[in-house]
Amino acid sequence: MNQSSKIAFFWVLIGMCYVLHGYYELTAIRYGAPVLSPGHEATGVIPLNLHVMRIVLEIGSLLIGTLTVLSFNRPFQWFSFVWAIFLGVLNGAHLAMTVARNYTDYTQLALLTFIFFVNVLLALELRVGKSQDQAR
Repeated sequence: MNQSSKIAFFWVLIGMCYVLHGYYELTAIRYGAPVLSPGHEATGVIPLNLHVMRIVLEIGSLLIGTLTVLSFNRPFQWFSFVWAIFLGVLNGAHLAMTVARNYTDYTQLALLTFIFFVNVLLALELRVGKSQDQAR
């Protein structure tokens, strides 16, 4: 598998894992978890910030994966690398906060750990690609 295919695969995998993460959150409702998030009213309207977050994280990751296959020029490679680092920090912080809360949904913990692991692999693959380009 060539480098751009690996990078695209990692981006798509991260995007799909974000979708699974949202699905796993819903699973707890079946077992008595509160339906509402603390501090939110039941208005029937999904908050705009949640839409933006899901579009940026889920669809954004899938889009970057798709664009990686189509065009992997130097500016896009830099953007991809910086975005992967940013997401890695966010994913690591989310995992750490989840562990600190003594969270008992082990499936969710395993998924968050997997997302963080794939994010690290993605950043390393992008770094290797950048160093190979600079060597040329």
